[in-house]
Amino acid sequence: MKTIIYKNLNMGETIINFLILLFQQAIFFGLVFIYVWLDYIVYIQKDYKNAEIIILVIHNIACLVINFFYLRAVKNAIFNFFTYEEYKINEGKLYYEKKLKLFKKIFYLRKFEINLSDIDDIFILPPKEFYHDRWTKDIFAKYTEYFKPCKRIKIKLIDSKEYTVCNYVKKREYNKVYNEAAEAVFQTIANNIKDFIFEEKENYKFQKELENLEEKYNLPVEERYNFILNKIIDEEILFVARKDGNYIINGIDGKEVTISKLKDDINKIRDSKSTFLNN
Repeated sequence: MKTIIYKNLNMGETIINFLILLFQQAIFFGLVFIYVWLDYIVYIQKDYKNAEIIILVIHNIACLVINFFYLRAVKNAIFNFFTYEEYKINEGKLYYEKKLKLFKKIFYLRKFEINLSDIDDIFILPPKEFYHDRWTKDIFAKYTEYFKPCKRIKIKLIDSKEYTVCNYVKKREYNKVYNEAAEAVFQTIANNIKDFIFEEKENYKFQKELENLEEKYNLPVEERYNFILNKIIDEEILFVARKDGNYIINGIDGKEVTISKLKDDINKIRDSKSTFLNN
């Protein structure tokens, strides 16, 4: 089994941003509790008017909405930024596993397997867009936006089914040189994963073809000879060499036949547009 692993390359930065995110969320949780306490002490006990109570309820709802975005960012951080991905290939199948290692235990957050022969293409997707600009980079939205997942490899199958993997961890860079350098590093990683899958797909295909040829080689002589003729039709080209008194035709040891006999047999199927090369 061959394996390639993709990890967060900016784990130190991710941990710092995660701690800041938790601190900000704690602040908003505190604000929610303060508003709830004010609801009870200031407004409800003193029997304020409905309009004033509605205003305070709106404040509470606003804080809850903000906390929702923080909770979602925390969930995204755990499921996408502190995990690592394994791509394993064995017996013609791709096994994908997303793992989280916590307290010396490994948790599997996502798993799937794909037949290599079912893979149609693999695409490298563009990086995520950042909506805050330089002037708002230090507000609370900076950290919730940082933990927005961005899966940048899409595996498309022949049946049009798609899988997106490889979460890219990156902050917004205002320096163009740093931004291009970070993107170049990821492109190298993504292409390594892509090439790994396609190379193993071709290797598996080649191994299966060899197995099929070995099966054909063990057939009786007449069946093997007919297989060789059909292979000439499929490949539309003929290679002939001699080895130990036998002819090697299209890379397969055939029975002992004369060139004239072989030419006669090929002439019978010349409508297939096969080509004869006399080496």
